[in-house]
Amino acid sequence: MYDNEYLYFRFQKHFKEGPKDPAGRNDTRDGNLFTEQVKWIELELPTGEKMKFIRGDNMGHADHSEHLQDPKVNICCLTIIPLSEELRPISISKRLIELGESAILIFDTERFYNTIEKSLSEMGFTYEMKPVKYYNHKEHNGELSFFDKDIEFDYQNEYRILIWPNPEGDLKIPVPGLKSISVVIETAKIPELSIEFLPEPSIQDSST
Repeated sequence: MYDNEYLYFRFQKHFKEGPKDPAGRNDTRDGNLFTEQVKWIELELPTGEKMKFIRGDNMGHADHSEHLQDPKVNICCLTIIPLSEELRPISISKRLIELGESAILIFDTERFYNTIEKSLSEMGFTYEMKPVKYYNHKEHNGELSFFDKDIEFDYQNEYRILIWPNPEGDLKIPVPGLKSISVVIETAKIPELSIEFLPEPSIQDSST
């Protein structure tokens, strides 16, 4: 991605239908648009006898969820790195480090967003981008969106870019100039980062 200056947008269905992995790339609840807690279930046996199961009594957790069968959307997942007052990363989970051996660190986010928006517009995509909100699937009742994920994945601190319509497969979206606004680092070294803002050189300094 870095050398060829593009972002990888995965087909949303692949997140939902892929096998669960320890690093948390796939999520069977990704894309759920509605969740309702099931408080009780009543079954009628072939004999006519009825059996009632009540949550917290003789039944554990159960919920009913709804999602689009074929959403035709693609997603690019980024991570927001929270910083302390000393401008050092905080709350970096080991599971986040395990997502890969290297990462692209974007330091000019304004230029990055302007560039990706320009590319998506030129390619004719509708898009939306914002931080993901996390919810507890054992408690939530009501509507959800593609920007909602289960609290199990809150360590990802995800910023999500959603594009549509795309009827099939993964996509590579060009980001011209990506190498000038980012750097590749070892993922394991993210917790060791230290950010320093240097003063802009004066006209006199730049002319010498």
